[in-house]
Amino acid sequence: MRKVEILVPVANAKFREIGMAQRPLDLKKKVVGLMWDKKANGDFLLSNLGEALEKRFSLSGTLMKSKPNPTTVAPTHVLEEISTKCDFVILAIAD
Repeated sequence: MRKVEILVPVANAKFREIGMAQRPLDLKKKVVGLMWDKKANGDFLLSNLGEALEKRFSLSGTLMKSKPNPTTVAPTHVLEEISTKCDFVILAIAD
């Protein structure tokens, strides 16, 4: 009789709890960052959302940035730019 070895792919998860980011009380004169993950139609969605937010909340402007492709992380220089120039960021992560 053959011996069967069963492997159970379970690991102890390591995580740390973090709080929610501070939310601005007022969007007037704020700059919104729009981060596109390069999936289909995300640019269309974010640009239209940015325009609507500018009109409705009197934003100072928008800054659209993107990742090189959907499967990679955004380059550090892109994240630094959007985090220093924007008051808040909206990220599109789906089709």
